[in-house]
Amino acid sequence: MLSVLPSQIVDESFISLILRITARNGFTSPYDWMDAKSFDAVTKGKLSNKQRNCLSELIPLPEPNLNIKPNVKHSALFTCTDTESPRVCPQCINDTGYLKKAWCSIGYLYCDRHQLTLIDVCHHCGEKLQWSVALLSNTCTNVYCAKQLTSTPINAEIAELFIDEICDCLLADLFLSNPFSTYLPHQSYPQFTNLPDTLIRGWELLTDKLKFQAFVEQLMGNASPFSSLPITYQLFPLRLLTRHLKASWPVEQWVDGATERVHCHTTPHSNIDEFIVTVEDAVKLLSIPRTLLANTIPQLFEKKAIPSTLRINIANLIG
Repeated sequence: MLSVLPSQIVDESFISLILRITARNGFTSPYDWMDAKSFDAVTKGKLSNKQRNCLSELIPLPEPNLNIKPNVKHSALFTCTDTESPRVCPQCINDTGYLKKAWCSIGYLYCDRHQLTLIDVCHHCGEKLQWSVALLSNTCTNVYCAKQLTSTPINAEIAELFIDEICDCLLADLFLSNPFSTYLPHQSYPQFTNLPDTLIRGWELLTDKLKFQAFVEQLMGNASPFSSLPITYQLFPLRLLTRHLKASWPVEQWVDGATERVHCHTTPHSNIDEFIVTVEDAVKLLSIPRTLLANTIPQLFEKKAIPSTLRINIANLIG
């Protein structure tokens, strides 16, 4: 056992307790007394039984949370709405010296007490915060910065977003960053840097018609890898986005209109090397039975069962 073992505060996250134990015992990093895999598991809230047993020899562990969470999937992009990296209210840390459990969820965008945005980047250097004992003193975790963390009031446009809407905004921002995406990546946790700014960008695409029109023009521009394909394929990323939205947004009303306006301007397609979609989307795009698809794509020839989410290249079948 370590010599100094502070108790976990009621609303404190377990990772915060680990950081406080680290500091109280004179260590500069959790890696000084626990292995990297175990610390990584702590940040994800996924300690294995073996890791728990090893860690329990060093510190007393809280009882595992056996409450079964509702089986509700808020996003097609990721399975867990908790974050892997820190998000904090600087004023709370100044007041209390620990990190709250509620801050781990992207459903909490600001501190109720101080009305300040929860931050995941330092506003001085722009670096993403890391799990470090420096957080306990409200200090930037970038050693080349090491300034006091600050925050600002939450932007009114995103302040009252529900969890489904937050997840939708993250999905929309993914398409802004990768506009020619034809399938969704597999993520366990939300991926972002500066969550408030990320949400605002996604929110604007979903609610601002000018932003929407600019996105459509990008999909249909000469720089698009699909510019010579029929309009169905050019605008497929937009359809992919709107199909996976959990909440209702103005963008859904604009999609059909965008397709109709340019439908008469489609051009004959030329060969492309790659257009990767899921089996489910391939069946819809190509308007062919699943059995015919299985007999057409070499990748599927030997498969007894074909998952709907399996990714395949249909470039040679577009026509």
